[in-house]
Amino acid sequence: MIPYYSLIILSYNNWAFTKQCLISILESLEEAQIHQGIELVVVDNGSNRETVKQLNAFNKKYKNHPVQLELVLLNENLGYPTGINIGIGHCRGTIIAVLNNDLLFPPNWLAPLVQALEADPKLGFAAPFLSYGGGSVQHVGKTFETIEEMEAFASYFTDLNKAHVIYADKLVGACLVFRRDLLVAIGGNDFWYGIGNFDDVDWCLRARLAGYTIAVVGGSFVHHIGHASFAQVPDQFTSSLQNNHTKFERKWRVREHQTAQQNDQNFIKFEHSKHYIPTQISEFISTDNIWFPKSALTKSLLMCADWSHPESQWPVVLAALLSEPNYDYAVIYCWIPSALYEVADIEAQFIRLIAAAASEPPSSTKAIKIISDEVPYSAVLSLIQSADEIVKVPQDFVNRYIVYLAEQIGVRII
Repeated sequence: MIPYYSLIILSYNNWAFTKQCLISILESLEEAQIHQGIELVVVDNGSNRETVKQLNAFNKKYKNHPVQLELVLLNENLGYPTGINIGIGHCRGTIIAVLNNDLLFPPNWLAPLVQALEADPKLGFAAPFLSYGGGSVQHVGKTFETIEEMEAFASYFTDLNKAHVIYADKLVGACLVFRRDLLVAIGGNDFWYGIGNFDDVDWCLRARLAGYTIAVVGGSFVHHIGHASFAQVPDQFTSSLQNNHTKFERKWRVREHQTAQQNDQNFIKFEHSKHYIPTQISEFISTDNIWFPKSALTKSLLMCADWSHPESQWPVVLAALLSEPNYDYAVIYCWIPSALYEVADIEAQFIRLIAAAASEPPSSTKAIKIISDEVPYSAVLSLIQSADEIVKVPQDFVNRYIVYLAEQIGVRII
């Protein structure tokens, strides 16, 4: 049976939160919804062994549950945007819900969101009010001592607000519900946001630029603890927030607070061929572009990184490649989209690294070439396939996605 609903949860350690969330979801679903068919896809983002063990045990325990459970295990943490995209790629439903693992669900949280989506074909994302919504329009600012207290408040609050639909310019990505046609129109999350932050703002903006509205539905409330996964990597959270804020504003050529004015003349218009982001390998396209000239004398290495992220180890990796004799006669192609990064600043760092490696023997003909052109998201796999080898960069979530794709199609990683 093809399910009508697909629910996606991303897990990273914190088994206590994930278990609580999974049980809460299963207990909150209505008989009519289960009859329509529901699949629950849990994507584990490279958790520790104990968490994976518990996830496997949970999956086995509930294998005969009327909700179809699927567990997707990733070898390492690929970041929130990519983890969600992989989950979406496993979904078959018409109604899709992207959920954090630090949520608790009262009865009747899903139905009002689905009703709003089914009633309005131009509604893209529907979201509930949240106990913690990070200062957004969804934020209720309520804490609870018990599940019973949360459920009682949810019943009172949603009864009071069930007639209201609040249209917004952005939503918190903790709980987003949408129809498959939105996915067909704009695709998934942008992997350039690495570990996460601003990926939800970007996703909402693309939906609006593609002609959809987004809204908070007053009849739905969900308890959100907030930052359960990011709390494990506080330094990454802070640096990614600043870094991705800059990337978002460069990408769309607008300040974040101006995103409510999507018809502003400074806005880039949504183009499916340019801005659609695949969530499955089969969605990538082949291109006629010759990204890297083939030569029997040289080897093409592709390096893609989060060039402005302070924790990325790309300078260390590039310096090592420049001094590695096994890669004489190699061309290192560095993909640095000018829409996201200040290419001149990164190029200046390259010059310093090359100068430091100037003691190379005369026979060395290593070269660095920058790809600053806008490569469509759907052509990324074609770019990867063109390279002889992909360079792996530690502590870099953008690079992890590129390496993940390369592994799927058998391109060598160094």
